[in-house]
Amino acid sequence: EKLAGCSCHSTCESLQSCCSDINQFCLEISPHSGSLLGGTDFRILNVTFSPDSHLSCRFKSEIVTEGYVDEGGVGHCISPMLFESGWIPFEVSTDGLNYNRVGRWLSVHHSKLSPLYKVVLGNGTQWQYYGTPGVGGVLQMIWIPSLINAERVNIELWGYEETGEYNHSIYNITIPTFRILLILIFTLIMRKNCSSASFSSEGFRRDSAGWALEKCVLWDKEEKIIPSFLPEITDCPCTLAQARADTGRFHVTSVLGDPHFIMFDGTAYTFNGKGEYVLLHSENYNLTVQGRTENMTSENGSSIMATRLCSVAARERDSDVMEVRLTDRLDHLEVLMNQRVLSFSEQSWIDLKGVFVFSAVPQNVTVMFPSGAGLEIRSRGGVMTLTVLLPLEFNDHTLGLLGKMNDDPSDDLTSSDGATLPASASPQDIFTFGASWAISNQSSLFTYDSPRLLNEYYYSPKHDPSFIPVFTITEDPADPLLQPTLLLCSGTGDSAGAQFCKYDALTSRSLELANHTLLSHRSHITTIHQLQPVVSCGWLKPPSHGRKEGTLYLKDAKISFSCDAGYRLHGSEERVCQADGRWSGDETHCVTGNIIFFML
Repeated sequence: EKLAGCSCHSTCESLQSCCSDINQFCLEISPHSGSLLGGTDFRILNVTFSPDSHLSCRFKSEIVTEGYVDEGGVGHCISPMLFESGWIPFEVSTDGLNYNRVGRWLSVHHSKLSPLYKVVLGNGTQWQYYGTPGVGGVLQMIWIPSLINAERVNIELWGYEETGEYNHSIYNITIPTFRILLILIFTLIMRKNCSSASFSSEGFRRDSAGWALEKCVLWDKEEKIIPSFLPEITDCPCTLAQARADTGRFHVTSVLGDPHFIMFDGTAYTFNGKGEYVLLHSENYNLTVQGRTENMTSENGSSIMATRLCSVAARERDSDVMEVRLTDRLDHLEVLMNQRVLSFSEQSWIDLKGVFVFSAVPQNVTVMFPSGAGLEIRSRGGVMTLTVLLPLEFNDHTLGLLGKMNDDPSDDLTSSDGATLPASASPQDIFTFGASWAISNQSSLFTYDSPRLLNEYYYSPKHDPSFIPVFTITEDPADPLLQPTLLLCSGTGDSAGAQFCKYDALTSRSLELANHTLLSHRSHITTIHQLQPVVSCGWLKPPSHGRKEGTLYLKDAKISFSCDAGYRLHGSEERVCQADGRWSGDETHCVTGNIIFFML
């Protein structure tokens, strides 16, 4: 998209369509993120201001803060308190009237703020008990002044007001019977010298520190007597493997190699079309995932008649559009939000409009949507691998190259016109099926920010009819690469994985690429196995006046029971979690002898 006049459109620089003084009006800043509580000083880059300029910075077109110009002519803005996270637009004025310079600021949760920039309370106990008898005086807070380049600071005290109706009911309690007491404070009309809390305990009012110490010592004694509750908490998910695989929940599909597709219901196929395609679309959740493929080249630069996934774009409902693509740097992924490069130099995870993005290292990106849909994009050996994870609610609500998710492999290869191919279809028929899922310029989520992308994808057919890939491979005994390929690809334990591996090795003439494909396929299979349901029989409580050994509650787990001195065990001494999800044996009790006699 080329806009008339000077604009800050994110593609203008790469398309060389920017106005000559874009840096003056489309601002770059450092740092570009800070706490939503405000107070972060950020510099305006690539612009020199007059020393007598009076900078004003306006956020969201309404919140104005005073900026300044340092001795080097660099402009500075101070971020205000914001009641939201995400990208916030801001404008800059040098006269207080014309806000003709624009930029964006990333507001993040205050928990992500560096400890260096946090205020330390001088005496935490004094702050906590301020206003109670004997606790008053001057409250002190400490910060590092060298990090604040200002002669004056504003200290603001923020509170909140309850506007709902308070509860008129009365509940009487006896204080000494409670070790920990939660007091709900009614809405108060604040007046001068009015206390904001009230305590009914005479002991607390007389000696708050002694009262607290007594309660804590008593609590500590009781905690040492009762059993530890942490081992008793049932695991959710049931296994560590499920937890590690839980980016989405719980159906998995992948695109790997050059490229090979493993669908939700297990069908595997290869589609080497060149263009832009619908990988996944769900009408019910308005979720769209699109993929762009490009022609592969060998190490010597010659063309290979196969393609690779080079970019993935996704959006759910009215969320920000997220695009992840390969770059010229090996195994470095570039993330774009609404056609603008997103930096992870300051934040490894970012909450955006309707989407969450995480990238701790340049070769891995995770995208999560509110529906529970998750995308994992990885770059290995110059090839992009995509894994899509969907919750059960998407069942029977997906279409595209990744197929229908309905536990029925027979309809996986359903084209955009509704025609269905069998899994045994020829590579040529599968190629036609894949071509049917080409997108249009109107539905495209992709960014076209270079002449190559414009010429090859925007102004050309979305499925390149002139590109005919290698459909099948020939295992020529005279080929010196055949034996190393067979050695590498054997023993995968999966025919599809072996076939993908051999295809990539013999087509690209690269064992490295084939190895990356093999590893990606194994990772997919491992994830599938990790997300399989497991049998759990549920938590078993220890008997009164007794103990239990064992805290696992999955199939074949054993729990044994014993009783305290003076009690006898009635019921099962050991119970086993069975395949039907039920515990073997009978409920266990610890009873005295006379009760045993009565029960018999």
